[in-house]
Amino acid sequence: MTTRLHVVRCGTGAPIVFIHGMGTSSATWARCMELLEDRFSVVAVDLLGHGQSPVVDDPAEYTRDRALDDLDDACDLPAYGGKM
Repeated sequence: MTTRLHVVRCGTGAPIVFIHGMGTSSATWARCMELLEDRFSVVAVDLLGHGQSPVVDDPAEYTRDRALDDLDDACDLPAYGGKM
C-alpha cells in the first residue's frame, strides 16, 4: 500500500504507534523507539505538512477524517480488532 506520510518503523512484536504534536516530527520519538524496539513493533509518522511528509496546498486535505485515513494507511498494522 502506498501512503503519502513519511513512516519510520523498527522492531517486532505488538505495535506501538507514535504521533507527534504540532510543529514537530517523527524524530521527536527517536529515543523512545530505540528503547522499545527490542520488545515492540514501533511506528512513528510525520503528519501531513510536518517532517518529511509533503506539504499540501489544499486546506481540505488537513481535516481530521483525512488525517485518520492517512494514519490508518501509513501504519498498515495487523488487524487488532479492525482498523486503527
